[in-house]
Amino acid sequence: KYLLHTNEHVHAMKMFSIQQSKQANPIIDWLDACVIFDPNVKTYVGSAKPAPKDADRRYAYSHHRLYASFREFCDDNGGKGMGRGRFEEALDDIFSNQLKLNIYRGKGRIVYYNNVTLRDRPDSNGMVDESKQHHYPSIVELACSPDNYKDFYAGYPITKQQQDNQELL
Repeated sequence: KYLLHTNEHVHAMKMFSIQQSKQANPIIDWLDACVIFDPNVKTYVGSAKPAPKDADRRYAYSHHRLYASFREFCDDNGGKGMGRGRFEEALDDIFSNQLKLNIYRGKGRIVYYNNVTLRDRPDSNGMVDESKQHHYPSIVELACSPDNYKDFYAGYPITKQQQDNQELL
């Protein structure tokens, strides 16, 4: 059991594995720094169009759209971005197969993800929710220890397994 699934049973190994993933994959690094699990919220992927010249960010809607936020993060941290199609494919794989969180792609022509948002996303009044900015765990941290956050998310299914078990009931 420990030999084949070490990361599932030894927390230190799981944390080491996540650290290695962050160093090797800019998307995981961005997810850890900028993205949180937020039940019943949908966030669009969007594009990375340049912001107006007087804006405080390089990309328009980088406070609201996943792809623009990712590109902004890469530019700010010396990372290399990727095309939007490859970014979407990578997110699908990371959410479903690596982090195994209850985050899923919406159906329709415009691409969005459910149960996820940006840490610094302003609300409809243009204000950033300080509690989300400072107190919510990153989705990478959440994936490492979902049981530690059951009460924080008031029983909302955090992982795909919890979602599947809830649907069976």
